[in-house]
Amino acid sequence: MSREPGETLAAWQAALAELEAAAGIAPKAARDAVANVGSDGGSLQSGDASDGRPGAASPVPPVRWSTPTDLGPLPSSLAGRVERLLAVQRDAIARVDEARRAVLGHLGALGRVEESREPSRSVYLDVTG
Repeated sequence: MSREPGETLAAWQAALAELEAAAGIAPKAARDAVANVGSDGGSLQSGDASDGRPGAASPVPPVRWSTPTDLGPLPSSLAGRVERLLAVQRDAIARVDEARRAVLGHLGALGRVEESREPSRSVYLDVTG
């Protein structure tokens, strides 16, 4: 069953509001309104990123997101919102990759620390020198 143009626009607006809220880029009122609402088969629960920064930590554990169904084609009037959301997602991916590389570096450094020959002796790592 196809949607009328106004219904398609409303469905896309709801789906984008849900994703923006999860990314922390929507106004607080919009985040609160969609915090636990799925749209057209889509399912995403988000927490409140209280400081308003994109990607800010959320007190609610992440849940698996499923693609909304039957949204119809993206209305051209929403292209800017989609591009903004895509940029936030790309930035989040870059930050996760940067954090992953830092952790790998830390794990590598820890692997090079000489193990103590005596199990009861403490081993300290000088991180300032």
